[in-house]
Amino acid sequence: MNVCELIKLGENERIEFKENIDVKRILETVSAFANTYGGLIILGVNYKNELKRSITVNDAPRAAFYAGKLMLMFLKMGNLKEAYKYASDLKFYARGELTGDVEALAEQIKVRLEEGLSFAGEELLAKAEIIAHKVSLGFEKL
Repeated sequence: MNVCELIKLGENERIEFKENIDVKRILETVSAFANTYGGLIILGVNYKNELKRSITVNDAPRAAFYAGKLMLMFLKMGNLKEAYKYASDLKFYARGELTGDVEALAEQIKVRLEEGLSFAGEELLAKAEIIAHKVSLGFEKL
């Protein structure tokens, strides 16, 4: 199983994400895993926390940036349910010409979910990459 597949599974009793190297927290997790059935620590996963922080401080462009990154990441991993969740968040934070593009993309993801599909397809993935790129350009200009 590769890292993308593990991230797709999400955190559970045997997988924990850490956004940075905090030795004390990592050692606590290692100890907990050692006292149970073991587990994996994946370092560098922090988009979700950054999205939460951006929402907390009411920073819409930053929230759009992280929602776009998460949407694209989950689409690439084939997790359409999570991709739709972040596409819906992105609809709320997107501004200007991107609003219609994001709404259309979210609707296309929703249709695939309703049809029971578990993949985005090349065309949908390409659209998501363009949208995420445009959002990140807007974010960098701020």
